[in-house]
Amino acid sequence: MCTIFNYGGRSSVGRAPDCGSGCRGFEPHRSPHFIMLFIISGPSGVGKGTLINDLIAANANLCLAISATTRTPRPGEIDGETYYYLNNDAFDKEIEDDNFLEWCTVHGNRYGTLKSEISTKLSQFSGIIIEIDVQGAKKLRTHKEFPQYHIFIAPPSEAVLEDRLRQRNTENTKIIQNRLDESKKELEEKKYYDKIIVNNKLTQSLNELNNVILSILTKESAQ
Repeated sequence: MCTIFNYGGRSSVGRAPDCGSGCRGFEPHRSPHFIMLFIISGPSGVGKGTLINDLIAANANLCLAISATTRTPRPGEIDGETYYYLNNDAFDKEIEDDNFLEWCTVHGNRYGTLKSEISTKLSQFSGIIIEIDVQGAKKLRTHKEFPQYHIFIAPPSEAVLEDRLRQRNTENTKIIQNRLDESKKELEEKKYYDKIIVNNKLTQSLNELNNVILSILTKESAQ
């Protein structure tokens, strides 16, 4: 199996976490070999996608599980890279064939994690990130066969979240308000997560996310 980072070097988004021996990750004494799912949730517009993309760019042995959705692609999104875009009939067929680890309806569209997406990447990466809403995260917790760590990305305030949604310029006012209303319900679920990261400043949040994931993988691999 792959390792998530090489001891003896620094991660480009933060210092390697303490592995328990006091070396702070800079001595080549052991490497983690533990595969784990990292479930990342948070309201629309909170910045999950940016954090995850930067995290994966800095750690070659982390990957993102690509979800399937019935949502229409936004400008610049690519089928098979951003999402697997399915029409309703195709999504129904995947459900019928029991091909989803979980699926939910969010903001009027369906999203799901394909079992094949996870099984393919299990042999290639040490950590698989699943960006998912709170409904899907709750369903994934029932799959005890996969070691999991759940991280919630929270906004500094509702006002900041609203500003970020408007700056995206991808939805009309009604949709933005729906997302803000939904975010209040999502924020109530953060207490069920293993870690809450407030995404205030990107660099600081990225460092925290990076170090949490590296620390968990190193800790679990040593057990």
